[in-house]
Amino acid sequence: RQLVLPKDYLAAIVQCFSRRNNNAGSLIPEKALQVLYEDFQAVMAVLSQESSASSSPGAVATFTNSPVFETVLKHTSDPQQRKLPNRRLVRQVYTVGDTSRISLSLTSHLAQEIEGVTVSAILIPYKSYVAAIEDGKSISQVNTSSQVVTIPEGVILKPGVNDLEIAWTAAVAGQFVLTQLSLAYKAATFFYTYERMKDPFRIDVIPGEPTQLMEVKPLFFVPGHEQELEINFHSGKDEIVKGDLNLVCTPGLVLCPASSDKGDGTWSSACKVSLDACPPETDQVLKFWVKSEKNSNEENDTGVAPSVHAKITTSYCLATKGVENVVKKEVKGDDVFSTQFPYEMEAVIPSLADQALSIDNMSFNTYAAGRSILSISAKCHVPAPFALKGWSLDAPSTLQLVENKEMHKGLKDIMLLKGDIATFCFDCAHNTTPDKSLSETALIAELEDEHKTRFTERLPLRLKKTSFATNLPEKIHSLSLNASLVPITNRGVGVPMLLKFDMDATPVTAWKGEIHFAVDTDNEGWLLCGNTRGVVSLDSARKWALEMNAIPTNPGAFNHLPTVEFTFSSGENEKPYQLVLPMAQESTSENFSHETTHLTHSS
Repeated sequence: RQLVLPKDYLAAIVQCFSRRNNNAGSLIPEKALQVLYEDFQAVMAVLSQESSASSSPGAVATFTNSPVFETVLKHTSDPQQRKLPNRRLVRQVYTVGDTSRISLSLTSHLAQEIEGVTVSAILIPYKSYVAAIEDGKSISQVNTSSQVVTIPEGVILKPGVNDLEIAWTAAVAGQFVLTQLSLAYKAATFFYTYERMKDPFRIDVIPGEPTQLMEVKPLFFVPGHEQELEINFHSGKDEIVKGDLNLVCTPGLVLCPASSDKGDGTWSSACKVSLDACPPETDQVLKFWVKSEKNSNEENDTGVAPSVHAKITTSYCLATKGVENVVKKEVKGDDVFSTQFPYEMEAVIPSLADQALSIDNMSFNTYAAGRSILSISAKCHVPAPFALKGWSLDAPSTLQLVENKEMHKGLKDIMLLKGDIATFCFDCAHNTTPDKSLSETALIAELEDEHKTRFTERLPLRLKKTSFATNLPEKIHSLSLNASLVPITNRGVGVPMLLKFDMDATPVTAWKGEIHFAVDTDNEGWLLCGNTRGVVSLDSARKWALEMNAIPTNPGAFNHLPTVEFTFSSGENEKPYQLVLPMAQESTSENFSHETTHLTHSS
């Protein structure tokens, strides 16, 4: 006590406090232990004064594996905890940002409690730990970096067992082993190495799943249109250090930033934009113009529709709270203290192989001289719902439209999806012979997607002069057909009767073409026998007559007869005109000359 330096005397004192001397069989009397404890505190005070006066304050005395304290690590029942077979090393797996908790049972053999103890754990890379074991070296002899985890508040150690918990929020990725515990009290530090700890810890920290998101609008491009491409980048729970967006177009598509003037020199097939460094829960929106050529897929040698490939590459850190003095650096090789990780996200925005709408079917039905109904069926090819906002017919002056709102009732704002058919009908007047400009007739439809983007589709109809009949007699619809039914023997189901047709063709005297007739042989209730189709032959009085046998097949009353269809063909390479007389209807027309007849089964 009087012959040696204070720190040497302290080294002798701490040897007196041990498990052996802290029980009933102690070799040192209890009063002597109290005196030694008082000397322990007195020497600590002297050493603290020396440390304060020194130019480099810190621990004056250090002790390794001193018996004054005993440390035991306790393991939790974490589902990711693994104890390797036949080994004392216990492994726990976490992701960056998780908090690992190590339970520490610390036994103090001092005679009284002490306050303000700083408890720290030292973790080193697993590779360094294995190298030290294989080479038979101590950890202090291995040149390696380490992670120091400290219980933030000062600890009070009472005589006996003290249960503590060391929490470490992993801000770096790698494999670590807890190889040393340190207890700093006043001017002395006590180190306890892995050789004295039971079942030392191995903690594996993996990078974890990034939470970044990339959203693109729209999901596809419509050929023949310029569309705005919007890419929304969300950082999620990650801290973005840097990032890049790369856009590459396949042949048939070009793009330019939305901020440009869309001049000829601004369009290109590729573009690269840097992302801003940003904290978690941050959005970055990038906009571009994409121009798609109409039916550009036909020029693609691969046979695949054009598309835009978007790729975001980021370097990020997982945001962690309560972690200080973490140096952010990039991942390089086997760096076990990597805090910055790479991540890639990709998206492909294709162009449709066809226009949003295409002509599926078309018919031009003439119902009067100079009047026809143009019926157009358009097929939808978009995979997402589009609303039909409007339509019109772009036709030459020789084809005039007659307004008829009932034809398109309920069609506006209808939602169209891939495979749907929209039918448009137009009442057209063509008083003069259409010229070559008729081929330029087109249906114009306006569509709107879910993002309120409007698309105007022009669908050429390619009409020809032969699409409809024009040289019809003005009085063609004043024709009348008379029909009469005369019993041959008696009346009854299955009994033949004589069916007579006659027509006055005076209203079409000026017609120089052919007139063909065809009797409806599919009429339910009648079996017909005779000349049911052929060329209309008119006598000198411009009359036409036809007789045939008609056999009723159903009993009961009847009020209609088979109809006759007349086809007027001008022979001038025009579309024939068809006229049905008398018109099929439920009640008897005034053109009928027969009386309602009741039929019964014949015996």
